[in-house]
Amino acid sequence: EAMLLASNSSYVNDQVLNDHITFYHVLIGQGLKVILVGHSQGNLYANLEYNVLQQEFGPNTDSKVAIISVATPDSFVAGHGPYTTLEEDRIHEIPGALSANITNGFVCFDFFKCHDFIRSYLSGPATGPRILSQIIFALPVTPDPGWTLNPNNNHQYKFIDCGNWLEC
Repeated sequence: EAMLLASNSSYVNDQVLNDHITFYHVLIGQGLKVILVGHSQGNLYANLEYNVLQQEFGPNTDSKVAIISVATPDSFVAGHGPYTTLEEDRIHEIPGALSANITNGFVCFDFFKCHDFIRSYLSGPATGPRILSQIIFALPVTPDPGWTLNPNNNHQYKFIDCGNWLEC
């Protein structure tokens, strides 16, 4: 089993990180895809966990694990996953953090309220739908029989030979 010592990060507990990875192995072993929605410090865990799993699964990692990053203090999202950070959330002011990339259009004077996962992000008029669509896009899609899956956008399509337009 791949384990990681996060000695280079004082914001990640090694035991918690290893417990997460062990749990993800169970889910992946059951044929499930793991979608990590990291919020704030959770992004530090998600990025490290993805990197450990990538060492094990190589190019197949994206079919087994995806990261949706919310309010990240980190400088990247492992696996090139999407991220959502509010302009109203001061988390993007941390040196090296990814920049803010969306607004819910309100003024916020309380850091903790602007940073709140449920009240500011999931309930936000712009951020809520965006995060949910990112999660839906990360879900594994199995094409219906006779249909083909476009891996670029997860849309299914089917070729029908009708002979001509009038017969379709």
